[in-house]
Amino acid sequence: MLGLTACKEEQFKPIPEKERTYFHILNAYTGFSGIDVKLLSFDENRWIADDLGFKDSWPKTGYASLLTAPDPDSVDGRDGVTFQVYEHTTKTALVTDLSLVLPPNTYTSFCLIDSFGKPLLVKTVDNIRKVEDPKKALIRFMNIEYKTLSVTMKTTDDSVNIEKLNYLNYSTFAEFPAGKKTFLFINDFTGNVIDSISNLEIKPGKAYSFYLTEGYNGPTADYEILD
Repeated sequence: MLGLTACKEEQFKPIPEKERTYFHILNAYTGFSGIDVKLLSFDENRWIADDLGFKDSWPKTGYASLLTAPDPDSVDGRDGVTFQVYEHTTKTALVTDLSLVLPPNTYTSFCLIDSFGKPLLVKTVDNIRKVEDPKKALIRFMNIEYKTLSVTMKTTDDSVNIEKLNYLNYSTFAEFPAGKKTFLFINDFTGNVIDSISNLEIKPGKAYSFYLTEGYNGPTADYEILD
């Protein structure tokens, strides 16, 4: 019996190779002068953003990359990470730690937003890709303004029109014509223009993420470049 047991070949699952995942952080909350963000992952615990002010992002453009850890019990090599958000001056935790899985070869944005007067960390899955038409850019819109239940973003020349996004909803990145444009953010219930971004040069091949959030004096619109 001992001989038979020793000669039996053990069957091991192959360990997936390490791959990278990509993420971006936006501070869209006015409640504090600045925030710090700490990342806990399988191989390191480190501060990744320091004194991030309102409408500031990390990195400034694009995404940071993180090496995922192969999980012997998972066929796809996914790995969990935790994000912690603190007020910069006092180092007080602002939200419950967000622990989640970031699949390899994907892009994710994390936004600290105002949720009915309290900070909330939310995430989007970003379908960033290469622009197929050399005369177009990728554009998406996020409604992260809790006082405006439904918003449409459009341009004055009607070349961009992303309609009726409810609070905490966002569109996918889609191709729209490049060029100089004025963007309008419209309350779907009243038809009133909430805010606008005038004469913005949309460059071909770039990826733009527009958003409406609660500002110091009411709803305010802005954008990031995430290529």
